[in-house]
Amino acid sequence: MLPLGLLNAAQGHPMLVELKNGETLNGHLVQCDTWMNLTLKEVVQTSPEADKFVRLPEVYVKGNNVVDLGVAVVDTGHNVETMVEGEVTEAEVVVARAEAGAEDEELD
Repeated sequence: MLPLGLLNAAQGHPMLVELKNGETLNGHLVQCDTWMNLTLKEVVQTSPEADKFVRLPEVYVKGNNVVDLGVAVVDTGHNVETMVEGEVTEAEVVVARAEAGAEDEELD
């Protein structure tokens, strides 16, 4: 599964976003697009020094500001490719199905 496919599957789940300016955002992914622009809800913004924290109801992040993403693994019932420190690796998914009634998708 490519990174955008993984992000689409992770919608509604918690994730961490590291920005170019050193700040981090922790929140639930609402949506993403092909440019990796993200909308997060229930966000906690952390300063680069990790000494200031701000709660925000919703944040829009332009994809060109993203350095790194941390996403909870979402079960598709198959082996999936996940990003681990910039390298693509195979990982066996052993978690409960993320959405009731979600359709399995064919993986390349």
